[in-house]
This record gives sequence, structure tokens and C-alpha cells, in this order.
Amino acid sequence: MQQQYRGVSMDLRLARPRRFRVYLTGQVPHPGPIIASGALRVGDLVTRPQLLSDASRRRIEVRHTDGTREHCDLELFLRTGDASLNPWVRDGDVIQVPPATEFAWAQGAVARPGRYEVGPRD
Repeated sequence: MQQQYRGVSMDLRLARPRRFRVYLTGQVPHPGPIIASGALRVGDLVTRPQLLSDASRRRIEVRHTDGTREHCDLELFLRTGDASLNPWVRDGDVIQVPPATEFAWAQGAVARPGRYEVGPRD
């Protein structure tokens, strides 16, 4: 556009991100489609209130429509800030939340005693 309109200053802005459907399955109270946008990650859609009590936050799987899969580890993402553990959502994704099945316990003179779900990188 600058070649055709010299000396003119232009600004292009996205008025509203495109909205699309992704599908939640597994250990969620209301499985099915939800509305998302390209500016969202799995952690924006799968929050603690949206999970059943036995849901895994460490082994979430995202299945893309092109056949690829990504794994999401929300607990490790929150502790480290590594964005690769919290992938972007795409149109038509299926987010599978499995039950939590593997745990470790910390007791005694530790900063945070309790039960912890074991993740794939542990």
C-alpha cells in the first residue's frame, strides 16, 4: 500500500480475533465443544474449576485436526513458566483430560508437604 499511497501513514488492527470450536473430553464436568480464539492456550480453557477432582493437570493431550498431538503439563508450566508446556489451541482441537493415576508424597521437613501428581518429565 505504501507504494501506491506515498506519504500516507496507515495502521492495520485486528478488531476481533477469529473464534472457533475446540472440544473438551475426559475428566471435565461438561464435555463437549467450547468457543476459543487463536489467542488462547490450553491453560486458558482448562482451569481448576473446569476439572473433576480426579483429573490430571500433568498429562493433558491436545489432538490437532492435522493428526499431530501435543502434551500439556499445566502444573509444570505454572511452576517454570515454560510456554512449550501450555500449547496454543487451534480450530477443531480435541483436548483430552485423563484421570490422574500416578502420585508421589512429600512428608517431613519440606517446604510443601503433600501429594503430588507425577508428570511425564519427572
